[in-house]
Amino acid sequence: MIKSQEIKTYCRKEKTTLENIGDLMSWDVMFMKLPYKVTKVEEINEDIIQVIGDRKEIVVILNEIFPDVDFTDPSWGGLDREGYSIEFNIPEEVNVTAVTLHVRGNNESIRALKEIHDKTGWTAMDETIIDFSSNPERGLEEWRSYRDHVVRIAIKKNKKWYEFWK
Repeated sequence: MIKSQEIKTYCRKEKTTLENIGDLMSWDVMFMKLPYKVTKVEEINEDIIQVIGDRKEIVVILNEIFPDVDFTDPSWGGLDREGYSIEFNIPEEVNVTAVTLHVRGNNESIRALKEIHDKTGWTAMDETIIDFSSNPERGLEEWRSYRDHVVRIAIKKNKKWYEFWK
């Protein structure tokens, strides 16, 4: 497993294969604070999105949940665990309304996402709302399927993984 701090360097050096691509491309998950439970992304609008806090407050919250998270760069934290890594992207705003996570690795990462949800009440979403009580792995599994499809096309066309749209 490539550590979160090494991703950018690795991307520039390595040849794309299905074996190493899981370490490179991330499943992106966003956390937001909402006043009530929503079941569809379409139910979210500017009127219901609440402020999570400023960057410093969010870093404190994430450090309480994950004492081993590395926020050497306060805007881009890294959590490296056995089998997965998560990068935390926190905007430099006074009133942050969303935190984006870049998740790589195995299904154990879902436990970390659930821990954030359970301890903060924030809503997790990718293209859909992640329901931690019913098949929370679904989004990750669907993303992996899409990722593998895109990588196969890029390899077939002899392109780098990040050039799949060309």
